Amino acid sequence: MIVAHLRRHLEARDFTQRLFETARTPRARIKALADLQRRVGRSTLPDGLRERYVRMLDEIQNTFLRTNKVFARIAKDRPPHVDEVMEFASLLAEGAFTEGKCVVAARELVGHHVRSTAFLRAYLARCKDATEQRADRFAQFFATLAAAGLPMRAMNTLRVLLADDEPAARGYVEMILRDLGITELTIAEDGREALTRFEERQGAFDLIVCDWKMPRLSGLEFLKLVRAVRPDMPFLMVTALATIIAVEEAMAHDVTAYIAKPFSPEQLEEKILVLVNRR
Repeated sequence: MIVAHLRRHLEARDFTQRLFETARTPRARIKALADLQRRVGRSTLPDGLRERYVRMLDEIQNTFLRTNKVFARIAKDRPPHVDEVMEFASLLAEGAFTEGKCVVAARELVGHHVRSTAFLRAYLARCKDATEQRADRFAQFFATLAAAGLPMRAMNTLRVLLADDEPAARGYVEMILRDLGITELTIAEDGREALTRFEERQGAFDLIVCDWKMPRLSGLEFLKLVRAVRPDMPFLMVTALATIIAVEEAMAHDVTAYIAKPFSPEQLEEKILVLVNRR
């Protein structure tokens, strides 16, 4: 009797109309379809019937999204506003899209933007004037993406080796790293100490941020030694010598990226976010 009742409602001609009458806004309608699909998926309906209704609800939501051009605001062919991308990320995190075509399309679009350098740059620029702690802002950002099925490397899990022989420059970079939410930070005051720290715990680092010009062992020499045992280790070279020759030399030894002094906090943050979330 219950199965017959469900079938009568789900297969009624005016089913979609009646459902949408109870949910007035596009957001509410999207969520109502996803919620109903979950309920049907957990129901005791016969397998074939359950799968049919799950697909049907995905098709209804897909038609609604296309007809109302819901994804147009975050289309791939133009850079959308940060808030618009994060609105869709939040919808994904809330389970607002039906399993099937709709959730796949939403994840593809949001993932396309949140992993792009342009989006990260725009997000960092917005965080610049945020009143709350930057580390908290980033933690919330990563948590939302993880719940949306788009995990990115959270900064509080990143293990970083920082090497710079100049106290002021080293302190500046350390401040930026900690503002990003990085807590596991190993400091080296020159190239030789950096090598010692690396040899002691080479498997314990996810990223190296290293100055080029250092006594006892230069950043380039350190890079060569790192590459001998960790060819894929993300290595960010900090340099005041951003000449073509210097860059080519670093690239020849597989530096992952470089950043030229002087740089702003947002420029370094962008480099790190892109580096540790490379596909």
